[in-house]
Amino acid sequence: MIRALFIAAALTGSHRSLPAFAGCLPTAPQVRPSALLVNCADGTLFLAGLRWSTWGGDEARATGVARRNDCVPDCRTGRLTSRRVAVRLYRARTCSNGRREFTRFTFMYLGAAETSTFKSPFYSGAGCP
Repeated sequence: MIRALFIAAALTGSHRSLPAFAGCLPTAPQVRPSALLVNCADGTLFLAGLRWSTWGGDEARATGVARRNDCVPDCRTGRLTSRRVAVRLYRARTCSNGRREFTRFTFMYLGAAETSTFKSPFYSGAGCP
């Protein structure tokens, strides 16, 4: 039983030391989220089905699908298109509450040279929200 407690404590501590990512959800940072919202204001672009191959202190990497709403004729009835993407989270910073968060993410459409880099929209640069 004591051994099980030591194992549980070790797992809890290591999980807590992993950086999280808040993105558009500043009050709910997550470790290894299955989706990331890219366009926070209108939700017309999001990354879904994320499968994380790496999640560490310096960076996190995943592959998934970018889903974009073309908003034609309007966003409510627009068509969703999908493209495979590679995602990278990086530049972990320590928040004022001691939690670590990735503050940048980039994604690249697989099979294309196009890359987009984003600053986590709610990261203030002076501690996390």
